[in-house]
Amino acid sequence: MPWLPPLHSAAENRRFIAEQVIGASDEVLLVRRDGLPVGFLALRGAMWVFQRNEGARAFYAKHGFTEVERTDGAANEEREPDVLLAWPGAAKDYPRP
Repeated sequence: MPWLPPLHSAAENRRFIAEQVIGASDEVLLVRRDGLPVGFLALRGAMWVFQRNEGARAFYAKHGFTEVERTDGAANEEREPDVLLAWPGAAKDYPRP
């Protein structure tokens, strides 16, 4: 996501993803190409995605995720507008962060 502002070092980003995203998730799907990771899906409670992340949004839409809420990004560190998505069938009672 080259449009995100550089807020942390690469080491800090790796640590955050390993501990706070993947390590704290209920389920993780890792996608590899030629043995190298090219993407992942980590599910834990509410699942957010940045509005400009068209590839991720297309993936979620294809797999039936439902858009629950859009924000202006004021509540996230990147200040990037995002979208709360819910697993299929869970939108009506999905917990908001």
